Amino acid sequence: MTDRKDMHDAYRHRNLQRMGRELALPAEPDAQREERWKLRRPPASQTGPSRTVRFVQRHKPMALLTGGAAAAAVTFAVWLGVGGSTPVSAATILHHFKTALTEAVTIRIEGVDLGNVTIDGEIILDRATGEPNEKTDTFYSELHVVLKADNPDWNDLDGAIVVCQSPTQAWVYCRGNGGSGGGLFAPRRVRPTEYLAKGTNWPEFVKDPLGHFGAMPLQLTFYSWNSRVRYRFLAPQRAYVRQLLHFLLDLSSAETVEGLIAELQAAAGRTSVTRVDETTWVLHASNFGRIGSLEPPQPKMPDVEALLKDVVWELNYDVHSRSIVGWSTTGGGTAELSELGIGVDQVKLSELDLPTESADALIKYFEDTARKVEVDRSSWLGRWKIRVTGYPLPLETSGRDWAVEIMPKLMRGMELSVYFDAEAGTVRRAEFRNIASPGSRITLELGQVKLDPARLEPDRWVTEYTTIYESSKNP
Repeated sequence: MTDRKDMHDAYRHRNLQRMGRELALPAEPDAQREERWKLRRPPASQTGPSRTVRFVQRHKPMALLTGGAAAAAVTFAVWLGVGGSTPVSAATILHHFKTALTEAVTIRIEGVDLGNVTIDGEIILDRATGEPNEKTDTFYSELHVVLKADNPDWNDLDGAIVVCQSPTQAWVYCRGNGGSGGGLFAPRRVRPTEYLAKGTNWPEFVKDPLGHFGAMPLQLTFYSWNSRVRYRFLAPQRAYVRQLLHFLLDLSSAETVEGLIAELQAAAGRTSVTRVDETTWVLHASNFGRIGSLEPPQPKMPDVEALLKDVVWELNYDVHSRSIVGWSTTGGGTAELSELGIGVDQVKLSELDLPTESADALIKYFEDTARKVEVDRSSWLGRWKIRVTGYPLPLETSGRDWAVEIMPKLMRGMELSVYFDAEAGTVRRAEFRNIASPGSRITLELGQVKLDPARLEPDRWVTEYTTIYESSKNP
């Protein structure tokens, strides 16, 4: 090290030594390969070498990095700098990211498509300080959950959950936790139920972001003459959306952000830092495993036969029309199956070829196939209740299949980009991409928020169909 003209040489030489200890040189080339290299060597440039080329020529020639060798060099590469400017490390960017998250934050959720459900929305945390203060802070969340009809002749079910808490307002609006058919004047159309609950508070939303929407059944089915439509929000999908919202809320909380940033740093399988202009550096992280509450489940196939042995299938048999006019399934292991994304397949159940030509024939069939059969003949309308326990009901496993096949891919495809202004020493934007589906994006705008005061007024959501509750409790 006799050349003192370039003061950065000492740092470069030190880092090259570190890289050399991590990397191994490739095998010596044979004579044929050397000859091919000589034949393909381009003519020497007539112009003077650039700064980058001069840096390489001053030291021992390096082999090209490939495969695992290139990955091992990433940690050192973030310290080499570009064009002589001060380099920025991943740890520096994450430190400023953590600080900015405890200030005002706007979280935009776009393009989360789970197949049968799409989710978009915005969460706004307008905080005066890092600690929540109901007298000065405004918290607002607006989530749109669209349940797709499985029959194109019917409308999609447009759901929404809006939560507001400001120094002067506290309310929740929910649309889509149920619905009703349009009747004769609007066939093949479902109108979602909706309500407005005044007096609720933000901690309820933080505890369960889908709490107000949770009353919606995992499956809604409607009929109009000979047409049927079904809407589904599978249990594993709802669990994942809850985890995602909890993760975002925890990430923007002063109490939990430090631990989550540490987990982000440790959980990323790949990280790099690049410079995009004179002042902006970007941290890229991907190939994540578990991060806080965001964790792909590992569902196991339960003992379905054991869970079904106590499930009760109750049918209403009309002795006059000699037909089944309704049924329901309750008890037993239905709750356990539902949590695993497994449920009774109502379509296949309606298509069963049952001996309905007489009540006796139907009862005899169930006595031969079920564990227990009870009959209530007391109805004066001629409708007998037949309770069947332990019948081998047909099951629908799409929820579990989604959890097993799709969810593990979600975390592996997630990418995080954090944009750092080195001149100002601040992080003002971060993006999660592919966090819930290919093309989905969650943007975190950090710093001063822009919230239209009109959005804080609950009356803008009220229609003639809205039920209003003047209570601090959920309806």
